[in-house]
Amino acid sequence: MFRARAAASGTHRIGWARRAGAGALALAAAVAFGVVLGPVSVARADIAVSSATDLALAFSTQASGSTITLNGDATGDINSPAVEVPTGITLTLDLNGHQLSLVGDNGAAGIGVPAGAILTIIDSAPGGAVGTLNATGDIGGAGI
Repeated sequence: MFRARAAASGTHRIGWARRAGAGALALAAAVAFGVVLGPVSVARADIAVSSATDLALAFSTQASGSTITLNGDATGDINSPAVEVPTGITLTLDLNGHQLSLVGDNGAAGIGVPAGAILTIIDSAPGGAVGTLNATGDIGGAGI
């Protein structure tokens, strides 16, 4: 009888270990596939850019509330990617004492800010440096 008890006890332990392992595996899979188990907020991520192409990419990918800061003068023409704040996103563009010149293409604005999007433009350059922004829309497009 002692053996029977030991076997039953061992089986019970193995069953518990399997259930615990399955639970841990399910949790790991949920995390790996992006399943969230509670409220999560996307953290704002401030970024510095130095070209019109980098600026367009930052505008399209940054989380709402982010600040995009110019690290140098930048110029974009009709062949550059469009600079547009996605709907529902709030961004801050910091000229940081630099010059930014953008031109829209195909009737687009130099900087697109559609309904439901917010763009704040600031200049935080130290020492009195003054940044400038020249945004020109294509025919039928606004500057901003």
